[in-house]
Amino acid sequence: MKIPTITRSRMQLQKFDVLENPDDDSAVFFITPPDLYPVLFKLRFPSIVKKSRRGDWKLTSHSGSSFLSFEPNVLVDTEMEIVEEWVERFKRYVLIGLNDNIRSEFSNELDFCLALDYNFDILRDKRTLYGEAEYLLKYRGDIQYIDILSSGLLQALQELQEMFKFADPIISIVPSTPDRCSVPRKLARTLAKAAKLIFLDELLYCEKQHLKNLTFDAKIKEWERLYNSEGCIELVGDVVGKTVFLVDDLYQSGTTLWSCAKNLKQIGAAAVIGLVCVKALRDSDNQ
Repeated sequence: MKIPTITRSRMQLQKFDVLENPDDDSAVFFITPPDLYPVLFKLRFPSIVKKSRRGDWKLTSHSGSSFLSFEPNVLVDTEMEIVEEWVERFKRYVLIGLNDNIRSEFSNELDFCLALDYNFDILRDKRTLYGEAEYLLKYRGDIQYIDILSSGLLQALQELQEMFKFADPIISIVPSTPDRCSVPRKLARTLAKAAKLIFLDELLYCEKQHLKNLTFDAKIKEWERLYNSEGCIELVGDVVGKTVFLVDDLYQSGTTLWSCAKNLKQIGAAAVIGLVCVKALRDSDNQ
């Protein structure tokens, strides 16, 4: 199955309205934005879409949203409930594509990338639920938050698997030193156990430059150096023909995740899916 492309640097489901006619129980769904989310909805709920009057989503006259209309008494309560649950998740999920800072260096290395939420809620002036959990796990070492984050990642993984029907899925991480139990490694191991999938560790044996203050180009070149240096990085297992769920805790500019995905594709991965706890509000790393 072809995985739809995320054409924007980041996006969330903005609106999903259900208009019901109390006189005859007919209904209309409206979804915004109209480009990617109708495709995802159809992949997740093909039987519901088939029940609509036209059998597929249609653009509204002003093209600001897409709609599905249903004859009276076509939809049952259980269908409405699972749609509502899907909507709530995708209003929070952040779908991530290439941003302008790295667009010239990458193309299709990550087939799809999803974060559970942003790390910070500007309107409420505080961290989001997952942002707080990621912060306390990473900087305070509070391991109770592994369960919160891994449970959210498991639900997202299952959602993506329902939509895309990936063949031979496995879980891996961006390279980190073997003596350091990194946050992504902890999360990936917990997720793999819960999802009953194989976890392939990726071990870093060479000294890596501190990436925090490097330019985007310098970060990418540093990862290229590491991957091209014999004995620097070891992937413990085989990814040929497999779908790799690449787990990380925080996505900023994406240089690390996209660089890792590029290598996985070069050594034979069929698809690479980014699965991230939180997206930073900016795309600029620390440059």
